[in-house]
Amino acid sequence: ADPKQKRRDKVEVKSVRVQADRKSVFLEVPGLQPVDQLRIKLGVKAADGTVINEEIYATIHKVGD
Repeated sequence: ADPKQKRRDKVEVKSVRVQADRKSVFLEVPGLQPVDQLRIKLGVKAADGTVINEEIYATIHKVGD
């Protein structure tokens, strides 16, 4: 929220949709803004029942209209 402060801001994931390729996921995050570092922690169950726990890190330079 304030780029001058070093801290973590939590964001709400409003919805999650598995895409047609069954390999991609769309996360709907209202009010998403450019950030230097975004961490997404996830826990999902694969089609074969395997549990996948991951952390994904990304930088968001620009958010579309």
